[in-house]
Amino acid sequence: MSSNSRFEHEISSEKWTVKSVRALSDNFMYLIVDLQNKTCAAIDVVEPEKVLKAAESIGCSISHVLTTHSHWDHDGGNVAISKKLPDSVPIIGGKRDGAKAVTREVADGETVKMGDLDIKVLATPFHTPGHVCYYVEHDNHRAVFTGDTLFVAGCGNLNAGTKSQLHHAFKVLGALPKD
Repeated sequence: MSSNSRFEHEISSEKWTVKSVRALSDNFMYLIVDLQNKTCAAIDVVEPEKVLKAAESIGCSISHVLTTHSHWDHDGGNVAISKKLPDSVPIIGGKRDGAKAVTREVADGETVKMGDLDIKVLATPFHTPGHVCYYVEHDNHRAVFTGDTLFVAGCGNLNAGTKSQLHHAFKVLGALPKD
């Protein structure tokens, strides 16, 4: 594949922003940044040094690590990053998913409070038993982080789920605002 710059994801308002961080050869990690409080949540940390450097470059401290699911290319850096951050930083993942180093499990409809932002948990189990997506809506801007539920050109495998669960996951994501 040629340059993947067309897949860079940036959302920005006066109060919050999203920064994408390239990972491995074909993946992304993300920072949800609360600009007012200079804190951020790191999503699907597989290469901790890259995400730590990105957070430092924009002047925010990581206050949460959010994991969409328990595959190595999404939770593979959780143990390492947990050793580099204060113990008070939660490593969050879906209930009964078994993601590495998780200190707080979340379920559908729960909210993770990060600074002035509310990050809503959407259960989308089919790729793994506890796969979750994270949805943020604030200041007339929205973002959803889908892990392996939905890609630019496809979706994750039915590794641990059923076609019915896949259909439900798409209904959950399809119910979000279209923009």
